[in-house]
Amino acid sequence: MPRRNSELLIQSASRLFAAGAGTEIRVKLEGHSRTLGVHEARGPFFGECRVLRGDGELVAVGAVHLEVSVPCRRCVEPVVDRRATSFDGRFVTFGSPRVDAEMDEYDPDVFALDQNGSIDLTELLRETVIASIYPNALCRPDCAGLCPVCGSNLNVGDCGCEGYDVDPRWAPLKQLMEESLAQSELDGE
Repeated sequence: MPRRNSELLIQSASRLFAAGAGTEIRVKLEGHSRTLGVHEARGPFFGECRVLRGDGELVAVGAVHLEVSVPCRRCVEPVVDRRATSFDGRFVTFGSPRVDAEMDEYDPDVFALDQNGSIDLTELLRETVIASIYPNALCRPDCAGLCPVCGSNLNVGDCGCEGYDVDPRWAPLKQLMEESLAQSELDGE
């Protein structure tokens, strides 16, 4: 669990409950990605958040700009992506049955204000960043991947390995592929 992050703490947000519906505050966000507890996020982040008073809850809406690094799905080299990720979350008062998993009114998409009436955006941003990570990133569209024999990165160059034995369970698929390629050559494609 990420630690409490003062850069993502909106002090005394509960005062919005005393104001009329539609009242809002704007907050600049900045800090270091490590405070989010997402190892793919790196470096500093910045953004903006609006907190609006809704019907019995506060709604936080905004965007955060950060850098994410994930491994290429073929060659495992890092793929760095600088992105803006939008977020929105609903917050209710501390002790509300909507944030208590034991209660019938429990809503997993609602966050609680802390005991001081402040909003901590850390968990909301952590979940948003995790959900935005693309798991099938490629370092480039024509990535050659790794050699199945020696594990060398084929984007750097040919490793010199000869062919490799196919797992017998995949032999029928290999045979179909070879037949298809042979037919393509006969057809002049």
